[in-house]
Amino acid sequence: MKLPPFVLLLLSAVTLCAASDFFVSEAVMKHVLETEKQLIDALNKHIQEEGVIYHHVKQKHKLEKIKDYLKDYTEANAKATANINDYIENPLNMFLLLRRLSTSWYYLEQEMLSEFSNSYKEKASHLKEHLPSADVTMKLMGAIIKLQRYYGLNATDLAAGVLPGCEATRNEFTALDCFDMGYHAKTRRQHFYAIGWLEEAYRRLEIEEYKTTESVTLLEHIADAYRQMGDNDKAYEYTLKVLEADPDNASAMRNKYIIGREKYKTSRPAFEPEGVDMEQSELCRNPMKKRKNEHLMKCYNYVPEGTWFVLGPAKAEVVSLSPKMILIRGVMFPDTTRKILKHISPVLGMSGYKDIHAADLFVDPAYKIGRTVWFDRHHDLVSNLTERLSQLARLTSDTAEDFRITLFGIGGEILQKMDHAKPGQTIPGTIAAHGNRFATANLFFKNATSGGFLVFPKIGLRVEAEEGSVLFYYNLKNNHIGDNRTEHAICPVIAGKMIVGQMWFHEAGQQLTRSCKI
Repeated sequence: MKLPPFVLLLLSAVTLCAASDFFVSEAVMKHVLETEKQLIDALNKHIQEEGVIYHHVKQKHKLEKIKDYLKDYTEANAKATANINDYIENPLNMFLLLRRLSTSWYYLEQEMLSEFSNSYKEKASHLKEHLPSADVTMKLMGAIIKLQRYYGLNATDLAAGVLPGCEATRNEFTALDCFDMGYHAKTRRQHFYAIGWLEEAYRRLEIEEYKTTESVTLLEHIADAYRQMGDNDKAYEYTLKVLEADPDNASAMRNKYIIGREKYKTSRPAFEPEGVDMEQSELCRNPMKKRKNEHLMKCYNYVPEGTWFVLGPAKAEVVSLSPKMILIRGVMFPDTTRKILKHISPVLGMSGYKDIHAADLFVDPAYKIGRTVWFDRHHDLVSNLTERLSQLARLTSDTAEDFRITLFGIGGEILQKMDHAKPGQTIPGTIAAHGNRFATANLFFKNATSGGFLVFPKIGLRVEAEEGSVLFYYNLKNNHIGDNRTEHAICPVIAGKMIVGQMWFHEAGQQLTRSCKI
């Protein structure tokens, strides 16, 4: 089946990798919301033209429910259209928006329009093809649960629109929204997070005026999730609640007998699974604690040799003494940054273009979850930046690699890695002749709204750099053996998008800049 052009556009602009990195461009979101607006207008017109024929009491009641749905959808569409960036950069807002577009419209058609004429369906069939599928929503759910795992976020706060580093969304979840999150986690055997979402769904259901889901279904899933976690006491407690709400529930009666027998043998409280490195998670969650010899770290004006710093020094800050790491601010000028991002945006999918050339993309290794483009360091747009970095590092760029620039969407991250090759590890491609990666320049093009910190777990360092800054450090010790303390990671992006770059200087040609000490 040939996909409509807009669907191809959506697929190219949304990052939906299996590892739960999520990104959608502003251009695509505008088209999606405009499509939904056309769908609303088409249904309103259909009701005005044909609503008079619905004389049956049941049909009149159904018509009123459709009008209520349309009123809610119209208000939600207008709100999202007026604040598109607040939606595409906030995973909670985006979840509610995508769920409505992918699931709620389907429910409206299947449940509410089944007895009506087919004229509306025929008018709107081509429009519905342009709405995102449920798979898109599920990918975002996976990203949200990943954020819970890394940052210790609980379902109660998230359902209330509370997200670290972001203003409250004030778009609260319904019981059904929470149930969908919990069910998604449960089907992927992430039972600890499933329990949090399902219990929050049950709490919200009890106070909802118009019930969005069924209590018995919720209670059954909660009981099963606790049982899967090995907490038979809680599983038994919720099974009794199922029978209290539905005394004839055969499945609950059977489970009452089985769990009741098991809970006397063994039962343990549900606990949060580890799943992530605790040192890294601690740095991602909390600001750094005071470090040893922190009083020796300093800020200073750095004047390297070269024409780029004749008019003024670079502003440098020592962020680590051992291994030595220097953060230099204002290296990339805002105008240069804008031009670079505009040039590479089609490849990164930032503009929603679908003309992506495979030759421009490198296959990302498993440790990195984001979109990458390699940028020729001799290109007119970055040749001056290449020279500036070379002068700052006092290293030759003749044997350096091209710039690697990566876009991280919601949930995007880099798992712990080292830039240099380990002993016996093969250095790929033509760069092998230039030796190991001697030093790294990390470039901060655009920071995430929240999250996305660069962390070095082995030395307890979290770098929160300004846009336009560069972090320098050596990957090799003086004897040219790899320095494993430079192992680093990027924490998952909580909200917004993050764009970072790397330039790696290699050993070849650096003999006079840093002598080898035996």
